[in-house]
Amino acid sequence: MNQVLTWTDLAPASAEVFLLAAACAVLLVDLALSDRQRWITFVLSIVALAGAAVLTSRYGVGSRTIALFGHYVADPMGTVLKLVNYAVVAVALLYSRDYLDRRGLFRGEYFVLALFAVLGMNVMISAGSLLSMYLGIEILSVALYVLAALQRRSVMSNEAGFKYLILGAFSSAFLLYGMALLYGSTGTTNLTAMAERIGAAGDWQGDAIFWAGWGMLLIGLGFKIAMVPFHMWTPDVYEGSPAPMAGFMAAGVKAASFAALMRVVCREASNQ
Repeated sequence: MNQVLTWTDLAPASAEVFLLAAACAVLLVDLALSDRQRWITFVLSIVALAGAAVLTSRYGVGSRTIALFGHYVADPMGTVLKLVNYAVVAVALLYSRDYLDRRGLFRGEYFVLALFAVLGMNVMISAGSLLSMYLGIEILSVALYVLAALQRRSVMSNEAGFKYLILGAFSSAFLLYGMALLYGSTGTTNLTAMAERIGAAGDWQGDAIFWAGWGMLLIGLGFKIAMVPFHMWTPDVYEGSPAPMAGFMAAGVKAASFAALMRVVCREASNQ
């Protein structure tokens, strides 16, 4: 039987759909602007965050709701964290305007990448399966790699972006391999179904494939959270990145990463 997406399925994820469309629209508008008109890109980015916040509040749910065939989870925790992220990024963008202008970095791609980073964080926060979680992590990571190296004439900024790229790719490899092993052990990528099968099985405690996948998954998420001992990249990356983005990575990114970790670790978050 064919499955068709309806507005009921898309409504909980309306903020993510809006962010994607807004980021693409801001990118196209920025192409037609001169350097003196770049403030329009800045204003449109703030408006996009405000619009996403309105949609998140408008379609927020009071109880846990599954959408998009199990790949998306809407719940009060996700709504609160998304609103926090919008506020964090909005503050970072407001602080960025003078900071970037003084350094000759006031360019449209900065704001577009920030919007894509917010989109990645939202997908991570509402991930209902390992597939959607990995998609959100990679959308966020690719945007952050570029933002960290935004100051192309700065050796420290280039070094920060390069280190972040190499170590991020290394952690993503652990993350993806761990997800593959968990899928091989449980037969599903859906977090709720995975929790149910683990609880129902009687011999999973001795499954080496399961524990290897679980360990690799924690290593990958530990890097995103900068959890000891996977935190050694943070001083170099934060030092070389633009100051507003360093604050953004230290606050909003960590909140999204902790939400993804809670979806995986806490059975109540996946099975409640």
